[in-house]
Amino acid sequence: MKKKILLTILLVIFSVSSFTLFLILNYMNPYSSYTIAMISILTTFLLSVTSFLTISIYFLKKVYYRWEVFMGHIFSSFRQAFLLTVYIISIIIFNRIWVMWWTTAWLAFFILIFIELLVQNIMYRDQ
Repeated sequence: MKKKILLTILLVIFSVSSFTLFLILNYMNPYSSYTIAMISILTTFLLSVTSFLTISIYFLKKVYYRWEVFMGHIFSSFRQAFLLTVYIISIIIFNRIWVMWWTTAWLAFFILIFIELLVQNIMYRDQ
């Protein structure tokens, strides 16, 4: 798969999930089914923010590596964007259930950093 095709797919995912998030926030009644509303909002938010951050991080890496990027950079950008989005969602959930402290935010941050380091070590161990 080429880089342009993968970036186009990410752009389509971003546009569709952002439009879906907009429609859910405007037209869905969360009082009729709270669980379904929260799951659908979190899913579309996860997809839209992850795809946007993947494209952003990829272009930052492209500038940093002086336009010498490969497919692995897109996949690592996706992984890092996903973990950043999970961190944002966890902060929102912590705030929503009234356990938001600086220590819980830092603990969630360090847990996700260690997961990223573990996955990065597994991915690049054979090279």
